[in-house]
Amino acid sequence: MSFRRSLTVLLLASLGQAAWADNRDRFNQNYHWEPPKVWQEAATTLPTYPNTNTSWLVIAGGPVYQNQIALDADSLSIGTDAVIRYTLRITSTEGVANISHQGLRCDSREFKLFAIASSQNTVWQESKTAQWRRIQPGHVPQALLASDYLCEDGRPLDNTALMLARLKKG
Repeated sequence: MSFRRSLTVLLLASLGQAAWADNRDRFNQNYHWEPPKVWQEAATTLPTYPNTNTSWLVIAGGPVYQNQIALDADSLSIGTDAVIRYTLRITSTEGVANISHQGLRCDSREFKLFAIASSQNTVWQESKTAQWRRIQPGHVPQALLASDYLCEDGRPLDNTALMLARLKKG
């Protein structure tokens, strides 16, 4: 009985391999597979420091977030690398303003801090630890920008005019 069972298993295994070899030639040979392209970040040029004529668009931070969020409309851009770059001003309840130039990747929901300045120091200081970081629940400004204003379906909106319209509409 053991011999018969072994013979049956061997026969079924050889039939399975023959069927697989036969189907191997039936795949769509017109399809050309390409490996996914590796994302490459474009160089970032810092904009001029915002002045008194800067058109800041205030963004509602929600009922819990107490700081005021504002985005410089003139600094908003979409790079060839699909990174949205912008200047952001966060003003605390005590009136202290921190200004930063940041980038946002919609596909990976990440942001990067390129440079910072304060309202007293009107010179950009490039970030020494600039790296892409995943947007976490505590990153309220970046989470709002990604979910409500700048991104849709994991990619940037088609142009900055649409982004600005969303920001102005609130």
